[in-house]
Formats: sequence, C-alpha cells, structure tokens
Amino acid sequence: MRMKQIIKGFLPAIVAIAAMVLGCTGPTPKRMSDTPYCEVMVTVEKMMCNQACPPKVKRALGSVRGVRAVDVIYNERVAYVRGSGHLCSEAGKNELVPALEKQGFGGTVRQMKMDAGG
Repeated sequence: MRMKQIIKGFLPAIVAIAAMVLGCTGPTPKRMSDTPYCEVMVTVEKMMCNQACPPKVKRALGSVRGVRAVDVIYNERVAYVRGSGHLCSEAGKNELVPALEKQGFGGTVRQMKMDAGG
C-alpha cells in the first residue's frame, strides 16, 4: 500500500521527464523577438480626479487584448500602453478609445511605436 502511494506521488514527475527525453514537450513557443511589440500613446479626456481615475483608465486600457502594461500620467492626461500581438494591429489600436469610453472617459490615439521585440 505504501509503495503505491510513493509511486503515485512520483508519477507526474516521471511522465514529465519521459516527455522531455522523448521530445514530447509540445509546440515550441514563439521567441519574444519574433513577436511584434508596440507602445501606444493615448491622450485621456474627462480624467478629473487624480486618485480614482488613473486606476480606472489603467483597467479599461488593460482590458484590450495584447496589452501587457499601462502607465497613466494624470498631470499630462496621457496613458502609455505597451503590448504585443493584437494591440499592435490597427484593430487592436482602434479598441483603446472605445474601452475608455465604456468607463466614461474619452481619448485619442496619438502615436504608435513598433519595436522588434519586447
């Protein structure tokens, strides 16, 4: 009985080691440098409070697919959105302002900088 418990506890590790040895590790993940990476500058309208508004803006912009990070600068009424994949496409960029509008803000995409990797 005790031996079965020991074997059962080691079974996932044994299977993982066997998969690595046999080359069954699944699809090779894309290298980070192969993935388009971008930074989008968005001016934010109707951001009136410096305490509660920036986190709401950050959550709104962070809800767009492909977004990895959002920095909101209240004094400048601007947000810098960084990410990859969908965000770096025209469709992704066009989702940023509607995401802000759902939270009661407005905005304008001012610029997008592309980079080879993140």
